[in-house]
Amino acid sequence: MIAYHLVAHAEEPEQHGRHDPGSILPRRAVVDDGPPGLAEDGDQARDRHLRDLGQEEVAVGERGDRRPALGPRLLAVEERQVVEADRLAGERAAALAAQLGRGAEVDDRRDAELVAHARDVGRCEVMERVAAVDLLPADRASVRGGVAAQVAEVEAALQVDHAPHCRIEHTGRAPPPHALACGTASGAGSATMKLGLFLPLAGDPTRLRDMVATAATVAERTGFHSLWFAEHVALFDTPASRYPYSADGSFPLTGEVGFVEPFVAIAFAAALTTRIRLGTGICLVPQRSPLYTAKQVADCDVLSGGRLDFGVGIGWLREEFEALGVPFDGRAARCREYLAAMRALWTEPVSRYEGKLLRVPALRMFPKPIQKPHPPIVFGGESDAALRRVADLGQGWYGFNLLPDEAAARIAALDALLARRRRKPESVEVSVSPYFKPARDAAALGAYAEAGVDQVIYLVGLRSAETIREEIEALAAELMPAAQRLGPGPRRRG
Repeated sequence: MIAYHLVAHAEEPEQHGRHDPGSILPRRAVVDDGPPGLAEDGDQARDRHLRDLGQEEVAVGERGDRRPALGPRLLAVEERQVVEADRLAGERAAALAAQLGRGAEVDDRRDAELVAHARDVGRCEVMERVAAVDLLPADRASVRGGVAAQVAEVEAALQVDHAPHCRIEHTGRAPPPHALACGTASGAGSATMKLGLFLPLAGDPTRLRDMVATAATVAERTGFHSLWFAEHVALFDTPASRYPYSADGSFPLTGEVGFVEPFVAIAFAAALTTRIRLGTGICLVPQRSPLYTAKQVADCDVLSGGRLDFGVGIGWLREEFEALGVPFDGRAARCREYLAAMRALWTEPVSRYEGKLLRVPALRMFPKPIQKPHPPIVFGGESDAALRRVADLGQGWYGFNLLPDEAAARIAALDALLARRRRKPESVEVSVSPYFKPARDAAALGAYAEAGVDQVIYLVGLRSAETIREEIEALAAELMPAAQRLGPGPRRRG
């Protein structure tokens, strides 16, 4: 007997409590070929089964429209399996009820409806459903209390600091484009200037593990607010694309250097720290799978205890998009749609999205992020179009390669866009990196504060893995006292 267990499409949200997804039993799809005929050997039984099913295959994306699809169409379910579904559902519901000590209902009508729409269910699958079995109130309280006690014990051992991570309950619906994560991005209401670090995490692969471990732990110990990781899947020896942050358009690193994938680096750093925030600086959203990206964002937020900042951008390297088989043109609109779909995946128990460029069918994606409604979305880019994305969708802006006066001009443009959308300046946290520009002293830090910058992010780690500790400690010794003396900038004084 061959048995496959596959997770089926999610039910409509009204079937169960929207705010307690863990209180239901997951629906399962079961394939049971049954024993072969008495006179058949294994090969004959397999051939008979294939003849019964047919060999129709439908390619991914062929759904009668031109929108991307997230999975294949599968084969139809035989009528005999509908009958088998009723039998299996009744038997297993009774067995489960006996184990739980109470009755359980079986909704055969719903099962039959799902089986009838086999193209949305799967290959030779029979559907079964066991209704939710609620614990008695006393039992539920004891379970929750036990879990809470275990979580508290673990957090005490790790010295987890929840203070920077606010909790805003979502309603089960995707927030509007201007909805804020934690009200402001990553503690934007701080009365002092925050300092962050940008670690490209590239170079000798035998040194990278020690580099990120040292950078994360030393940065947290010396008081830095955040640590950011870059993304590029591939680099090219002679790209036609111009790098926007150098005068001659050349990228500062050679192709054989490479980058560690940012979510992998964040997960590694999260395991070694408890307070410092960890960010993608930046994630190239339109060249990625939106579902996988949403999943990585949520998982990293969970594993870090709610410390993720989701820095995003639309990318500049056409050759990288082409190598991934993704169109370079139209990436700005694609980024907006992908983010809208991700918000649904992060906030809705049963998530779905319908857009011009993307369709996400009803599905469940868990765990949800710790930060509510989702981690702050921090847009990179200095163009007017990039600032419009911040004003429409963002909780933060990450300006790059800017001196204080250059940052002030872009911040003024951003605040004008926010005002037209009836958003307050403090609803967006402004982070700026001088990158290679000469602005790494206390005087420049004061100028950034006066320009309206909330956080200055400094490039580190390009000297060598051996000197990363001394580099971070020297930067902290020079700038931390000045940062603590600086009050809120002009955008936060009123």
